[in-house]
Amino acid sequence: MESFLRRAGSQLAGEHYSLDDKLRRLNVVRRTNGHEVPINAALLFFKHEPQRRFRGAQVDIVQFNEDKDVLHEQRITGTLPNLIEQALTVIEGFNKTQVRKHDDRAQADRYAAWPFAAIEEALVNAVHHRGYGEQYPDPIQVFIHPDRLVITSYPGPMPGLTHEQLDSGEVVRVPARNRLVGELLQAIELAEARGSGIGTIRRAMERAGNPPPRFAFNEPERTYFEVTLPIHPALLPSAQALPLRVGVPALASELIGRQALIEQVLHTSRHKHVCLLGPRGRGVSSVLNGFEAKLTEAPVRLDLKDVDRERLARFLKKTLESRVEEPVTLLLDDLDEQLDHDLAVLSLLPDHPQLRLIVAPVRVFEGDGSWWEAFEPIVVPPLSSADARTLARQLLTGVARDPTSLDAWAQAIADESAGIPSLIHLLVQRMFMNPGQQGAADIHTLMLELVAKRGDPTGLRRRMSDLGGVLGPQVDALDRVADASAGLSRDDLVLALSDDMTVVDAHEVVQRLLEAGWLVARDRRINFEHPVLRDEWQERRKGRRG
Repeated sequence: MESFLRRAGSQLAGEHYSLDDKLRRLNVVRRTNGHEVPINAALLFFKHEPQRRFRGAQVDIVQFNEDKDVLHEQRITGTLPNLIEQALTVIEGFNKTQVRKHDDRAQADRYAAWPFAAIEEALVNAVHHRGYGEQYPDPIQVFIHPDRLVITSYPGPMPGLTHEQLDSGEVVRVPARNRLVGELLQAIELAEARGSGIGTIRRAMERAGNPPPRFAFNEPERTYFEVTLPIHPALLPSAQALPLRVGVPALASELIGRQALIEQVLHTSRHKHVCLLGPRGRGVSSVLNGFEAKLTEAPVRLDLKDVDRERLARFLKKTLESRVEEPVTLLLDDLDEQLDHDLAVLSLLPDHPQLRLIVAPVRVFEGDGSWWEAFEPIVVPPLSSADARTLARQLLTGVARDPTSLDAWAQAIADESAGIPSLIHLLVQRMFMNPGQQGAADIHTLMLELVAKRGDPTGLRRRMSDLGGVLGPQVDALDRVADASAGLSRDDLVLALSDDMTVVDAHEVVQRLLEAGWLVARDRRINFEHPVLRDEWQERRKGRRG
């Protein structure tokens, strides 16, 4: 208690007052059966190991990897102030930081995974507003995922607070669950004024450049309250799913749905230019379409395919000069290397304080890395197996002659397309151009014909040809993946390669194959980016052994 009083700057600190007087003046005792007894707030703040009486007064911190395996687990106990401070110390140990240096200035940009102010406020709110009765024995849970931090407390919010109010940021006065707990936390400056916590979290996330926090509870039971803090985009786990990075240290979004990806582009574009990375056929234009539809102002969208450079320069200059006093969003699709030469696109643009660029290059450009400094790269990943199957089924519905075969066809198309949206469309299209080939077993034949005769917008034939340049330990890695029809987990592949090299070197080999686009991480398995590439590698391996 003495440390609490000194920290609060209270005149009660020291030996001038007895323990009973101190408790009485703090208003944490009640008269029961003729005696003064400490109330729950006093026990939670001043009793050694209050968890013996209040089982929920503890914090479990668990870190997970991308496969949802537990990497670290720790339980924090003690008085409520100790609970908060120890938990914050542990969480900060997982709050990694990325430093991005610049050639044109000494200061480097530093991005923390989560702003400390948001973590602190979310944790303090959980401790302050949770229930401490016997009916709430579950501890506060802090789950640290590669892409988000989630804090869950029990039960949910008091009646009167709605999801709509949480989403809008409206300050709502509801009955206090633990009024004295809040007052004691405020006395030692661990809590803010009542009703300000949600706003503090939102502002901290926005200032740091993180996506907005999410708040959730179940209706009508209100048995839990959950705060999700998305990680800063600069520290998102790499999708490692696209054949597009050639030694360029591009950041990537995780494998998320199209709508979530559009929201990520919207959020990122508020403070930086965005480069959408994805080969033809991966659905980049679809993301651009969705982004364009979300904008409140009318953007300037240009398809740069076969555009004359001088005409482009004149058009941009005229457009920007006429809108110099207003926000302008430029959507540049099919950006080519010729337009990018010597940072041409950037050099063509006059100074415009409210200009934002969203570009979709035809391919990732090699060369001067300074090109990337102006943009926040976001990868448009392939669809997951489930999403690919759903899309195929939607396209087949209404045109299939045998509705009972829809699921089998959709699954076959999802498998053959490897999650590439344009291939799903092309395979459905070719099914009905070839009436004699409409069984699920015929989809593979249609795919081979598509690549061999017509080619496709995903560059499969080019990547098939490039397989001839694979050398050294990468050959062994591709052989091992080729032998596993369902693919391998990253750990299994690294373990298999580590017989002949260090684990670090094995990880590097796998990473390079992912970045080159021959392998892809999809549905937690590493496999060839497309079945056609597997077939091509098997043929080359036969020739190599022969």
